[in-house]
Amino acid sequence: MTKEASRVEHKIIKLGEITRFRLDPEYYQNEFIALEQAISATEKERLENIAIIRSGTTPRDRDDLLEEGVNLLKTNDIRNLPLLTSRSYYKISDETARTMKATELQPRDVLMNIVGATLDVIGRVAYVPVDFATSNITQAMSLIRVTDARFLPEYLFVFLLSKFGNLQARRLARPTGQYNLNLPEVGSIEIPVLPKSIQYDIAKTLESISEKYRTADEKTSLATQLLSDELGFAHFSWSDGAISVRHSVEVISEGRFDSEFWQEGYDEILQRILNYKNGSSRIRDVFKQSAKPHKSVAGEEYAYVEISDIDVKSGNVTPNNVASFELPANAKQVLKERSLLASKVRPNRGAVGIVEDFEGVVVSGALLVLSEDKAINLETLMTYLRLAPIKELLLKFNTGTSYPTITDEVILDLLVPLVPKVIQSKIAKLIQESNSAHKNADQELQNLVSSLSTRLKIDF
Repeated sequence: MTKEASRVEHKIIKLGEITRFRLDPEYYQNEFIALEQAISATEKERLENIAIIRSGTTPRDRDDLLEEGVNLLKTNDIRNLPLLTSRSYYKISDETARTMKATELQPRDVLMNIVGATLDVIGRVAYVPVDFATSNITQAMSLIRVTDARFLPEYLFVFLLSKFGNLQARRLARPTGQYNLNLPEVGSIEIPVLPKSIQYDIAKTLESISEKYRTADEKTSLATQLLSDELGFAHFSWSDGAISVRHSVEVISEGRFDSEFWQEGYDEILQRILNYKNGSSRIRDVFKQSAKPHKSVAGEEYAYVEISDIDVKSGNVTPNNVASFELPANAKQVLKERSLLASKVRPNRGAVGIVEDFEGVVVSGALLVLSEDKAINLETLMTYLRLAPIKELLLKFNTGTSYPTITDEVILDLLVPLVPKVIQSKIAKLIQESNSAHKNADQELQNLVSSLSTRLKIDF
């Protein structure tokens, strides 16, 4: 919290002004009350009167390693963006999906997180495009399906993404173990009525923005394909034999007696890297760890990055502003230079991203921070660590229980192919073009959201 933000805010609330049985002072902040008054002056409808609102379920019978099936969206997938068909999502079986028909998504649904560890997670929204694959949602989010012809889903998405919608969600969120919203609370959010012609304009602009995000993803996919072809992983599938015979000396030297560690498929991936025509090296020999210890100063606010702030498809990293007293105990590192961040928790998700101009940003200790040391560029390393066989290989060294977890040393000791500079340059160009397209789309979406103030004629 900055010195300016640390000023004590006070207000006298009369007993008759207590609403929703809320006695917590945060609910009555000046900003929330001012927004309530501003929206009250417009023609409006409660969300529950214009839409179907449902929450999902988290199925017990699921396979974390399933690669085909129906998408099950989680809170990390809801990023204040339109959903993209080019992204990879958690999968559930068709059989499990049939038990969740009530919350199977339809085109143009709007999604909202209703459970989150922080206020940056609660109230985040997504828009389901017409061509999105069959999908469902967990109990940590709600689907909102517009039924009132006066409202377009695209307008609803942009409104909920704006300060007018998001602040309502933040106000209603109840801080228990996590922040929570129930469905009646979601339904109580008030949506101003906007002329249909303006809503159609918003919908058209949103589709154009979505196309730019798709273009950004295509660039990333081209980089992945280029590296996969170069390394011989384009059509790679490993052996899934049930038996792998190992010498006792080998087992004792590794100190691993679990059968998963000795799967033949891991050997096949490693052998493919060792046989690479241009050779390979350990990551620790061609990159350097690049972070310094962080020490919080009371009363300050920091830009903070944790695993969930890394987009697993684009590699884009979005820091959050966090007051010093709210920084988690694991906020241990500060960035010094252009760096790559790689998650050591659930490394098979591919949460690997590149940060530029982020000097001084605080980073979770669950992320390994690496910088270039000339031989290989960061874009090539990022693309390499996100290849499907390499994400699988990292699980070989998993020491976690609830979640797969690896150490710094596992990544630092990983073999990385010495890809020719000409191919590295092509990969870097594609990744940089993807980042640029993504940033342009972000800016256009921000402009669209910002324009809502003028269109709604709300003085707030």
